[in-house]
Amino acid sequence: VPELVGRDFVDGLLDLVTNVPGTTANDLKSIGQEFLYLGPDENVTNNLIDWIVQRSEERGYPYPATIMSSKPTAGINHKEFGVTSEGVLIFLRQALLEHGIDPRKQSFTVKLTGGPDGDVGGNAIGILIRDFPTTAKVVGVADGTGAATDDEGLNHDELMRLVDEGLGIAAFDTSKLSSQGSVTALDNEQEIARRNELHNRLVADVFLPAGGRPSTINSANWQRFLDDAGQPSSPIVVEGANLFITEHARDELSKCGVAIVKDSSANKCGVICSSMEIIAGMLLSKSQFSEIKSKYVREVLDLLCNLAYVESVSLFNEGRRRPDLNLPKISVLISRQIIRIGDIVQETIGQWDADEQTLANGFISAYLPKSLTGAAGEIICSASQRTTEIN
Repeated sequence: VPELVGRDFVDGLLDLVTNVPGTTANDLKSIGQEFLYLGPDENVTNNLIDWIVQRSEERGYPYPATIMSSKPTAGINHKEFGVTSEGVLIFLRQALLEHGIDPRKQSFTVKLTGGPDGDVGGNAIGILIRDFPTTAKVVGVADGTGAATDDEGLNHDELMRLVDEGLGIAAFDTSKLSSQGSVTALDNEQEIARRNELHNRLVADVFLPAGGRPSTINSANWQRFLDDAGQPSSPIVVEGANLFITEHARDELSKCGVAIVKDSSANKCGVICSSMEIIAGMLLSKSQFSEIKSKYVREVLDLLCNLAYVESVSLFNEGRRRPDLNLPKISVLISRQIIRIGDIVQETIGQWDADEQTLANGFISAYLPKSLTGAAGEIICSASQRTTEIN
């Protein structure tokens, strides 16, 4: 059913932006061509992604390779390469350092929502074990199948088995638990309630919402994240999933000393990766992309990690400089500045003189991965020049 709904949704969008008799697309000459950039999310399968690209080509969409990112072959699949989670874990590492914990040398605990079979959750578990094999202790996981907890840390090998096999946390082998551990499915109301409250009741250095329903922590229940003495169950929250915590709840928890890295900062590497895939789709054919894919993916991952590191350091530096603002509000200001710069470029690009155009081309070439600029050659500069002439 989700795939059928996804297909109908995309067909509806294509009705609006392609020349189809009987739709508002007949007015395209007056409103201008609209271009779509869709990204992956829950229930967006590889089959649906491939179908969207194929359908867009059949419907006459001008740039079908760019309409959908996370393509499994001629793209950078988010789940396969863990692009969102790579950035999330950099923010997590920086947050730990800010709290006096060096995650490469000192033990730390993590609880998360979102299972080992999910994109952000599964990849986050994998990266934690890859980068911090002796110090990371995943003490609790809750997902759509159940929950597992272990004060000694859930067994790394068993967690990775679930990640590799695409299984939910309820499939965790109980023989791999310590005497402190437990695994519950969702067979009754008590087990469901226990799963739903894991993020509140379990104490850990970091809470990583990597899945779950929007507004799970909200104005009516944020106090449950605190104990009877008003201390948070986790002093650090890094939002791998969008909208898990409402704005009001973020503000209140921040007043209680919780350092919250907002979703717009923490998981933006997925969006940046999509933009890099779209750029490649605009410049290269499918076969050309395939030739550079392995190198391009490595370069994009390096770029994502560098950008996440720069913003994570900037976020906490600004937090110290502006104690009147909590971290989520600073993330909002960062987003507004990014949008403002984009608007300025869009409004002025047609007014650039030759020197400014040359400078812009230099910025573009320096930013894009070398494998792409090498494969695209002069297409990048000529495309940029055409954009200037059109504007």
